[in-house]
Amino acid sequence: MEQVEKQEAQIQKPKKETKEEREQREIQLQNEYVKQKYEKRGQHKQEQDKQQETPKIWNVQEDQYKEKIRQEIGNNLNGKPKMPVIFFKWTEEHEKKANSVIQQDEQVQEEENYNKFEDTAHKQWDKFYKNHKLGFFHHRYYLRNEFPELTSIKQENRQNQTYILTELGCGVGDTIFPLKIEYPNLNLQASDFSAKAVEWVKRSSEFDPERVKAEVMDLVKDDFPKEFEPSDLVTLIFCLSAISPENQQNVIKKIYDWMKPGSVIYFRDYGRYDFSQLNFSRKKGRKLKDNFYVKHDGTRVYYATEQEIRNYFLNAGFKERECKAHYRYLENRKTGLEMYRVWIQARFEKPAENPIFDYYGPIHFEEHDLTEKKKEMEVQKQQFQQDQKNQSEKESSIQESQKQQIEKNEQLNQKEGKLDQKLIDKLEQKLQKNDKLLEEQINENATNNGNSETQNQQKDQN
Repeated sequence: MEQVEKQEAQIQKPKKETKEEREQREIQLQNEYVKQKYEKRGQHKQEQDKQQETPKIWNVQEDQYKEKIRQEIGNNLNGKPKMPVIFFKWTEEHEKKANSVIQQDEQVQEEENYNKFEDTAHKQWDKFYKNHKLGFFHHRYYLRNEFPELTSIKQENRQNQTYILTELGCGVGDTIFPLKIEYPNLNLQASDFSAKAVEWVKRSSEFDPERVKAEVMDLVKDDFPKEFEPSDLVTLIFCLSAISPENQQNVIKKIYDWMKPGSVIYFRDYGRYDFSQLNFSRKKGRKLKDNFYVKHDGTRVYYATEQEIRNYFLNAGFKERECKAHYRYLENRKTGLEMYRVWIQARFEKPAENPIFDYYGPIHFEEHDLTEKKKEMEVQKQQFQQDQKNQSEKESSIQESQKQQIEKNEQLNQKEGKLDQKLIDKLEQKLQKNDKLLEEQINENATNNGNSETQNQQKDQN
């Protein structure tokens, strides 16, 4: 017994994984995941190099959003065709319905809670990125269609020049890393309010310190990092909405003062009456101020109007290139839930005598009458269902034909089996008969031989 106890004591117990080791293992797993994503995309960069130079007149028609359809839309659920990309005309009726939902939510959180969420905002975002990791996020590839100043650096006369792009509110790098691959002549600077997000960026296998800088920055309280150079291009994507509305104008002014004369900023964020805002209003208890809400994870979001965003930038000194509210209709193909998404998309230039980029006007695409488009979609849906039904009937007919052929073959096999059995029975009967005859002959021969021997013995005795 003592020897057994000594042997058990000598056996080394598995070492418990430390917090640092666990985080390092998670980083490795996430890096492998990102690497696999790029392998699946295949010839992404090669396809981009084949594109023609960006024209000075930048018109994006509906067919140029086919890539978005592949990337963003679901699959054929409930016998419905794929959801097309539908930008629709916002009407007074839409606004009236949305306002009626928002006005029903009169419950506003107390000032104490408001200040609490303001003071702990960085902790909430750290928690957000810690919980979701990298696999939760998806790289953004739509800038090539919506930021012509960026795309223009691939033109032949600009390929030998190096440009700098700064992303404010970089998250885990879903914008900068695709750009790093697609634009070899572009260096990148990224900042985020969350130290955890910046940590993920620096630990990523896609991070290249020679081309990418990443720093923690609070746009409300901090100055721009000393390591950052005033850049040619700036992006502010779904970042301003996370800042308290009373601080937003000062943030835009701070960005303006830091930017290089002639540089261009690309802005995209949630717009007033977005589906998610109406959802917050229906739930109630999420409202911090008018159009300002706290999410279930403690992060916050503000829904601005097109004019609010325009005023922020113009008051700071920017020159408008584009500022427009986009309205897009989506439908959950599984539940049938209709969603009216709204976001503000804008580009502004810091004025200069010699602008860095040519002027590219607003992006144009077709806006549909939603009522007519829904009718068209219903016709397409019915046609799709009919095609599915015809295909199903055709497959059923083929299966039934195959089933009948199988049954026929089985019947033939059974019939042949019965014939074979009859033949076997006849052969067995014949063999049994032959065996019987042979046995009788053997017995007869034995009898004859016995009689002959008896006769011979009698002769010998005589």
